[in-house]
Amino acid sequence: MTPKEIIESCEEEALKFLLEEMINRGFNSQTLEIIKLNINVGTYEEFAIEIAKSLNIDFTNSSNDERLHNYILDLSKDNINQYNAIRNLLISSDLNFNWFMYTGSNLTTSRPFCLAMTQKKYFHKCEIPNIIKGDFKEFANQSDFLFDEFETISGMYSNTNEENFLYYRGGYGCGHQIGAIPDAVVPTDIKDKLYKTNEYKKWFQLNTNK
Repeated sequence: MTPKEIIESCEEEALKFLLEEMINRGFNSQTLEIIKLNINVGTYEEFAIEIAKSLNIDFTNSSNDERLHNYILDLSKDNINQYNAIRNLLISSDLNFNWFMYTGSNLTTSRPFCLAMTQKKYFHKCEIPNIIKGDFKEFANQSDFLFDEFETISGMYSNTNEENFLYYRGGYGCGHQIGAIPDAVVPTDIKDKLYKTNEYKKWFQLNTNK
C-alpha cells in the first residue's frame, strides 16, 4: 500500500470505530450519518450545529440553555478529537512504538489530569494501568477535584481502560492528543528511570515472551 492508501485506510477504520462508540452510547442513525458526513469538515461549532440538527435542537439559539449548549459543543469536540486520536494511533501502530507523548495547550478550564499529563509529557505503555488510576507523581501533585463521587478521575469517561485510554485521553471535552513516538525522541533520563522499575520489567518480560 502507498502512504496515501495507508492513511485513507486508517481514516476509514477510525470512523468505523468512532461510529461503533456512538452506537454504544445510544445515538440514533440520523446523528451517526451526520458524524460520518461531517467529521472532517469545518470547525467544532459548525460540526455542533449539524449534530444538534440531527437531535432536533437549534444550536444557534441554544445559548440561553448553557448546559445544553455546552453539551452539544463538547460532543462535537469529543467526536473530532477522538477520531483524530484513533486515526493517528492506527497510522503509527504498524511501527510498534511503545512510548507516547501527551500534547496540546492547557486552558483555564483544563482539568487536573490533563495538567498533570502535559507536565509528565512522555509515558510508556507499561505506565498506562497506573496513569488511568491517577497513580503517578504529577497527578498526585495536583490539588483540586482529582476524583469524582464514583472514584473515577474527574472528567474521565467511566469506562476508560488500558485499551481505550489512548483515544479517550483526558475524557469529556479533552482537546489534548496522544502521539506514539520512537524511543529516540524520549529524553535519556526519563527512559533510564523507567527501565529500572518493576513496572517496566514485568511489562518487558510479558511482551518479550509472546
